[in-house]
Amino acid sequence: MILEYTPETDTLFIQFKKNRDVEGENLNNRTVAFFTDKNELAALEIEHAKKAVDIHAIEINGKIVDWSKSGPRLKDKKKKLGK
Repeated sequence: MILEYTPETDTLFIQFKKNRDVEGENLNNRTVAFFTDKNELAALEIEHAKKAVDIHAIEINGKIVDWSKSGPRLKDKKKKLGK
């Protein structure tokens, strides 16, 4: 799975399957779902992501994703939450 956040456009992209033959379907005015030819979810793109998702609370395997300028990094959840 690939997780990309672009702060300049406030866009979150989550890719579940690598597949070149995908079609996008608007779910609402800021979310596009991409499906394979077998109707499997391949990716989601969320524009204005901060309005839909708490970017700074995304966790992977119990670690918070830090969206720094040098790229996303995983930080210990306890340190991030001030515990």
